[in-house]
Amino acid sequence: MRYLNSSELSQFHDSFMAMCEKHATTKDEEGWGFPGGVHDCDTYSFNIGSGILKIGHSNTIVANRWWIPLSLESQAYVFELAIAFEMNIPKTHNMHVSIHYAINDDNEVHILHKGKVTARHGLSMYDFFEYYRKNPGRWPVISFSGYEYLELGKINMVITDIGFKGLLDSLADFAKYIPGFKDKYR
Repeated sequence: MRYLNSSELSQFHDSFMAMCEKHATTKDEEGWGFPGGVHDCDTYSFNIGSGILKIGHSNTIVANRWWIPLSLESQAYVFELAIAFEMNIPKTHNMHVSIHYAINDDNEVHILHKGKVTARHGLSMYDFFEYYRKNPGRWPVISFSGYEYLELGKINMVITDIGFKGLLDSLADFAKYIPGFKDKYR
């Protein structure tokens, strides 16, 4: 397994966004709450078993990555969506984002969360994995390239409808899981 290079990251982004366009029940511009304010961006809604999953997308919020916040509609504030987590896709290999993208010999992209969650300053990836071991979820913990990761999903580089729907279920479950961790450390 190896990390995706710049052209593969772009290809994966385009394939992921094409699936969002294809499967979203609605697409609107919505506000996403940040500690420093609210950012508006395209937001795709998906009706899934655990509620309505919201996936935002912007090319302009951060220059070196596609900004992709996620939340469940039930987690929204009065006037904006609360960010459960971000699955930003970097435009070049970037170890500073919370999700890393790796590919195996079978052309499967592994969506790997390294435990970097914004809840307060000083919160470490160690804190996240310590919490996860005590409160396990459905995602396997794997070690790769010197990091410990949660594997949120594994999907073909050319995303299929079935693969995308399975990924949405996993992302929605993670969006439901992560507030418990954030609440413990706020």
